[in-house]
Amino acid sequence: MVIVDGHNIIGRLPGMSLDDPEDEEKLVKLLSQGRIRGRILVVFDPGSGLGGSVRSFGDIRVAYAPRGALVVSSDGRLRSQARALGARSSGDGDLWRRSSE
Repeated sequence: MVIVDGHNIIGRLPGMSLDDPEDEEKLVKLLSQGRIRGRILVVFDPGSGLGGSVRSFGDIRVAYAPRGALVVSSDGRLRSQARALGARSSGDGDLWRRSSE
């Protein structure tokens, strides 16, 4: 499976703009052209669709991260980036402590 940070990719693709109200649809159409083989999950930032919803288009699944999502990772840089984007973050050890409570 390939996981794509949708808005990050849109902001870097020539001819695409985050200011375009159809940018997400254009990215999904581009990905559906088969240049990437296998299943693809495209995740868009909160506030850009139905938060937390998942839609499928053939082998492409599109999800909108819910506001206040919890990012669990042992990677401190990733956790810092997640917090900067408005998500909560936790180390992986916290996940195991929560599951045993």
